[in-house]
Amino acid sequence: MHSVSIAALLFAAAAPALTAPAAVAAEQVFPAAAELVARVTPKLASGVVFKKNKKLKTGTAEAAGDKLLITAPDTHEAIRTYGYYLRHVAHVHFSWDGDNAATARLILPEKKLTAPEPQGINYALNYCTLSYSCTHWDKKRWAHELDVFALNGYTHLLVTAGLETVWTNFLRDIGYPQDKIAAFIPNPAFSAWWNMGNLEGAGGPVSPTIIREEAELGRFIVKRMKQLGMTPVLQGYVGLLPHDIDTSKINGTVIPQGKWVAGFERPSVLVPTSPDFPKYAALWYREMKKVYGTTSTMYGGDLFHEGGKADGVDLTACAKAVQAAMQKAVPGATWLLQAWAHNPSAALMSGTDKKKTLVLMLDK
Repeated sequence: MHSVSIAALLFAAAAPALTAPAAVAAEQVFPAAAELVARVTPKLASGVVFKKNKKLKTGTAEAAGDKLLITAPDTHEAIRTYGYYLRHVAHVHFSWDGDNAATARLILPEKKLTAPEPQGINYALNYCTLSYSCTHWDKKRWAHELDVFALNGYTHLLVTAGLETVWTNFLRDIGYPQDKIAAFIPNPAFSAWWNMGNLEGAGGPVSPTIIREEAELGRFIVKRMKQLGMTPVLQGYVGLLPHDIDTSKINGTVIPQGKWVAGFERPSVLVPTSPDFPKYAALWYREMKKVYGTTSTMYGGDLFHEGGKADGVDLTACAKAVQAAMQKAVPGATWLLQAWAHNPSAALMSGTDKKKTLVLMLDK
């Protein structure tokens, strides 16, 4: 089992255009990296070139005539190395209060610069951040945030935009009425606690336009992340269902979760050891792939989160069932869990495949 600290969001700025200027050379070794250079530091675009060397573990930056040559094994490392150059040689600063990227000058290193070795998984964002801070971000803002995340070496980011459509299609497929689907989906400002199984429908009903735009945004984020060499963390299936689901049609045990803080109604949980759980999970992952147009290698989702009712439930067996369904849908995928209060429990963790499990530890 791996553990990693939840990284703080520290870098942002006014977002540039979504498309790369025509100045980006088509022959660039890492086109996505070259396009990022043109978006973030357009005045430097013609002065930065890339070279691929798969034998390298980390990237290097050096003068090559009047150009900055960045040599790296892959796109992600090329971008991370450029970010290291910007901070330590060009003195470019990014923050949510602004940046000086527009005034950056091409300063060539006096000697070859080697970026620090990558530290494996470098994760950012959690459910609450996406609702507290990012609810109204559009594609332009997200494009810039993703560029800055990549420049700072982040490898994995949580993505929840688009789950409104995943849920709509999933619930429609299992026969849940359309009017109840509309009542189940909350306003995006409440989606963090919806995705953690703490509430449903708050601030809704949500207009079809917002649901469609969230799906478009989610697809954009996932596609752009993969272009930049980052891994989107999508939502796995842990058994959540609307609290008023017709249980007579389900072969398994559905446990009502009651109320959360301030009286919010919580979704019920289909116990993962139930006969119907694999069928529901398979449907979930199928609809998710349709919405995002791809799969990922990491999926989030907490079981019985924040005081969930699990009396008499074999949590160890439940963890095995959740991962079995995940592995069947996306072989080799990692399950991401939040270390939050008493979550995840020792009983649940004992049922996980430690080689395919990531636990996020909160900074202290």
